[in-house]
Amino acid sequence: MEQRCRNGSVLNAPARMQAAWDSGIMNYYHPEDRAKLPIAMDPGDSLASSISLRRGEKVTYHYHPGTVRGEGDNSPVKTVAVLTCVAGPLPPDAFRPGYCGHDPGIYLARDLKRHLLPLFDRPAGAPDPAKFAENVQRPWCDAGFFSFDVPQDSMPNYAQAYAQCVADAVLLACCDGTKPEDKEHLLINVIQIGIDHYGLIRQGHPGWPAHGGHGSGRKFPIVFAGAMLGDETMANINSSFPKAQFGEDEQTAYGDCWTGAKVVFTGHSGIDEATGIGRDYVRAGNPWGPYEHLSPDKWLPEEFRSDAYRRANTSTCFVAQALVLRAMKLERAWNHDAFFDYVDRWMFEDDKPFRIEIAKYCKPAYSKDTYLDDSKDWFHEGYADQPWVKELWTKYRPLCPAPTDGWKQKHDDSYYRNAVEKQRKQSGLELRHRSRGLPFILSNGAKTDFIPAGLKKAISAVPLSALS
Repeated sequence: MEQRCRNGSVLNAPARMQAAWDSGIMNYYHPEDRAKLPIAMDPGDSLASSISLRRGEKVTYHYHPGTVRGEGDNSPVKTVAVLTCVAGPLPPDAFRPGYCGHDPGIYLARDLKRHLLPLFDRPAGAPDPAKFAENVQRPWCDAGFFSFDVPQDSMPNYAQAYAQCVADAVLLACCDGTKPEDKEHLLINVIQIGIDHYGLIRQGHPGWPAHGGHGSGRKFPIVFAGAMLGDETMANINSSFPKAQFGEDEQTAYGDCWTGAKVVFTGHSGIDEATGIGRDYVRAGNPWGPYEHLSPDKWLPEEFRSDAYRRANTSTCFVAQALVLRAMKLERAWNHDAFFDYVDRWMFEDDKPFRIEIAKYCKPAYSKDTYLDDSKDWFHEGYADQPWVKELWTKYRPLCPAPTDGWKQKHDDSYYRNAVEKQRKQSGLELRHRSRGLPFILSNGAKTDFIPAGLKKAISAVPLSALS
């Protein structure tokens, strides 16, 4: 029974992929991290205390209303509050230190560099800023992965929505007509989210790697908060912590795409930021790493999965982030140019002829109808999640200094090429034939129409010369 827990607390949460609020947390529950009463705190300590969802209790949070504990892999945590112990009284505009505890300093709202914010005309369909601010009002505690540990009544339970929510909040703060008090709530809360995530990275958290839509949305609030606070180490998170992993960066790279574009989506699980190796997570012997250098007739079934995630779960949530960062001239701080050019490709490339080509080879369980049916715009390039976001993009992206055709221009693509080659060498299994319908030739020379179940890993590999 000692292992069982609900409504748990954690003192100075470890900067690792683990949590101790509720023993119903899948994969990442670590009971040794639980704080037990009585709890003594010293200045600099942070105590994160949770309320668990009761059985049958429905979540009311905007992005996933009706979610209940115990269904599928839902987090059992309802909400989290953070208590920080300080040495003395702080000014009323002080930001709370990160919930990992022992942040080196205190940030003040009076020091925000508000002049960096652009001013946008408010689109007619934009949501109510005061209501939207409720989405970012309470702590976003997110040390684990797959949202298994998130407080579901306080934050989204899928990272695609993380990315959409924080960037949409900033866009609303930049729109004319947003009341000063609502603008302040939006800014303060997004910056606090950035401070919390930065605290995790600063203390050694590995970051949130590419894995479908699960790795998105954490880098943006860190970079935004750092820029607004004038903290160069925070704003330049990639330079400061080069091994930290962020989904948006791991899923975009310069490379020759089969469509003719010069920037690619690098797959469901992308390229490992720490090693520069294309990830070889597999299901049924098929790769989840780089694939867009290949034409669709050479895609394996799981590469259609990567394309489905490109279209439905990742690219759409990149758009608002890219617009804010472009408008604030934060490309250098972001330090991954391929991300911006990829988003331009997503928004400006006419993908209808390419959708028709993909549909010719689409393999179950992926339907060609999602490619061919023009009404399924949520699956097609140019989709920005919300019409009002696309309206802002259409009006203001061309006004940003950077050209809109960088995705058509040749760039140094050695990172992508090397990632594919390293992936091939590391896998120990070379699939030399990628043509549809041909047998695979394993590295030992044997031919097979399937990947033997006894092989732990299987990964597509293309000789570097084939990428030329």
